[in-house]
Amino acid sequence: MIKNIAGSTHIQVDGGYSQYPSFYNNGTEMLGMIKFSSSRQGFDVYDGTSWKPIIDSSPTIKLSYNAERAIDWVINRMQEEQVWEQSDHPAIKAARENLRKARQQLEVTAILVKQEETQHQTV
Repeated sequence: MIKNIAGSTHIQVDGGYSQYPSFYNNGTEMLGMIKFSSSRQGFDVYDGTSWKPIIDSSPTIKLSYNAERAIDWVINRMQEEQVWEQSDHPAIKAARENLRKARQQLEVTAILVKQEETQHQTV
């Protein structure tokens, strides 16, 4: 059971209940009935004789080391590109234009390679 999920640098947590939903009970316990114990902040189950705590643990939810590194890399890259886009220096402007052209060439080359591979597969 997940009792709590906390956000971190790259995890945003929204929504959830501010309090647990209630249910109607006519006062008769039944075998297997579950209730929330506000004193323990956990759930109990009725075993036919008495209420027993359900042993629960709270999992830790986080990104892997590599995922965090990848996100950090992307954020740094975005910041670098913002600086480049805001620069009016002629050399940086020329380099940006060369990069744009190189990306276009790469995209066209990738399409041609894919078409060639598809043709070879159908022959």
